[in-house]
Parts: sequence; structure tokens; C-alpha cells
Amino acid sequence: MRRLLIASLALLGVAAAPAQPQAITTQPLGQPDVAAREAIHMAQLIGRRAGEKIWKGMAETPFDVLLIEADRETLFCSPNRKDFPPRKWDPTTHCWMQTRARTQDADSFGETDVFGNGRGIILVGVPPKDPDDLHFWTALVVHEHFHQLQASKPWFEPESKKLAAVFGGGTGAESWALAYPFPYQRGDVNAVFDKMAAAALEFLQARTVEERSRAASDYLTQRTALQHLVSPTDWRYFEEQMWTEGVARWTQAPVMDAYAASSHDPGWQKGANDTHKARLVSLNSIRRQGFKMWKRGAIYEVGPVEAEIAAMRCKDWKSAYWAHHFTMGPLLAGKC
Repeated sequence: MRRLLIASLALLGVAAAPAQPQAITTQPLGQPDVAAREAIHMAQLIGRRAGEKIWKGMAETPFDVLLIEADRETLFCSPNRKDFPPRKWDPTTHCWMQTRARTQDADSFGETDVFGNGRGIILVGVPPKDPDDLHFWTALVVHEHFHQLQASKPWFEPESKKLAAVFGGGTGAESWALAYPFPYQRGDVNAVFDKMAAAALEFLQARTVEERSRAASDYLTQRTALQHLVSPTDWRYFEEQMWTEGVARWTQAPVMDAYAASSHDPGWQKGANDTHKARLVSLNSIRRQGFKMWKRGAIYEVGPVEAEIAAMRCKDWKSAYWAHHFTMGPLLAGKC
């Protein structure tokens, strides 16, 4: 579990802004090893097949991936790009791939419009070899594929640009989402968020319908209290992050569950179980360390509970999710 927590803290929401491009070379750079390509293929298979069982549209959504290694980067499953050497068919991922000298930060992990053409690309490093870490890495790729599904909606890009103007961070989601000065350090905000995290933990640990309902009610009470403490712009940011990142984080667990159930593979079942356990570890850590330390990362860990409360209050909450852009408030209020 310690390894999962470290991975969660290290990779949580780090769709970093692209590094300054280096000179493009057309010299042969070889290609990623088979193990890395197999890991990407498995993540895509899970994201598409199991993902479609959770969210309609996951199977058809483009699943472009940019694998970043020490000296090279390889683009998979994307339209041909002229700033890469000629593409080759990869029988492992069943996709076209193009490899060039590395231009991106080697620590990048996240979904971003890295080429500035409106097409979301998942940036990943070399997949881990340890099975437990690989399962967690796969769940994170699923998370990022859900961002690709969000970004595929025709209204997403223009509304994101409007939000960027509101939050004062330009048009790149990576800039304003990471840099927005939400009042994480305020004592009153920390006190209320601690109560939210406590209620979220009780919700996940509840054993009866009554316990879950009581925890959900406590959570929503504290959520309303937080809304009253911050500015309207702060709250709009909080809602956007819950809608965008909280639901993406929620998506990881049911997709992993769906694949584990269909594969009957003990390894993937353990991976699915670890995904659920990681939520409890993270919420306990938030309670110990505080909102002021976790900052935006805390939203990722509390967000899945909002998705589950929405499912309690709205029979068809997923349709309502797409109808209410960048806000979870209406769903939590049962406005479906």
C-alpha cells in the first residue's frame, strides 16, 4: 500500500506543460521494447472494452499515447505527423507509431493537447515492470483516457477556454488547473475540508444503506459549508475540478473491476482491489496531513465519493453528468 500511495502522490494530475522542443532528428532511434508496447496495448484494451461498460463512448474515443523514454518519444495510434519520421505499423499495439528524439519532459504523465491541434494525447513514461505498479499505472492511463472522452465532446474546448479566462491562466488547461490560487492554506477551509474527507471516508467504509446515506448527508453538509467560505470564482474552480478530475479518478475503479471480472485473472483482480484500497489510504493521509499539503490532489481523492453520491441521487447520473458541464452540484442535489 505504501508503494501505491507514493505512486498516487507522484503521478496525481501531473499533466505538465510541454517542455521546450529540441531539434527534430530523422536519424533512426530504434523503437520501444516489446514489454512497453504490450503494456500500452493492455491499457488501451482495458480502457476501451471495460471502459465502454462504464462510460458509453470510451471504445470509440481516440486513444493516442506518447511514450516518453530517456532519449526518444514514440507516438502511438495517432494521425501521421510530419514533425516525426515516417510512421511504421506496430503489430503489438495494432497501431501506427512514430519515433523521434525526446522533446517532452521525461516525468510527464497526463492527457494534454501537446501538439496544439485540439487532439488530446496521453503522455506516459516507461511502464513499470513490477505487476502491482503496472496495474496502478494502467488505472492511471484509464483515468487519462476518460479525459480524452471528456475532451471529445464538441462543447468541451470552447467552454474550457472560457473557464481559462475566468481563472486567469491562459488557454492551456495545464496552466490554470495547476496554478489557480485556491485558498488551500486557510485554516477555516482546512477545517471544513477535513470534515468532508472524514465523511467521504465513512461513506466508503459504510456497510449498510443507512450508514452510506448518513455519510452522504454529512458530506453534502460540509460541502455547502465550504461553498460559503470561498469566493464564487473559487467555488467555480472547485466544481470544475470535481467534475473533471474527481469523476476521472472515480472511473479508474469500476473500469478495473469490470476488466478483472471478465478476465478472471487473479493479478488483475488484485489490481482492482488495490485501486479501491488506494482511495482509503489517500483519504486517511489527507486527514493526517491536511488540505493545505495535498492541495489540488485532495480533490482527486474526494471526487470519487461525489460520483457515488450522484449515482445514489440520480438514476441516470451519467447522462446528467454530460448535461451539467463542469459542475457536480446539480447531480448531488438530485437534479437529473
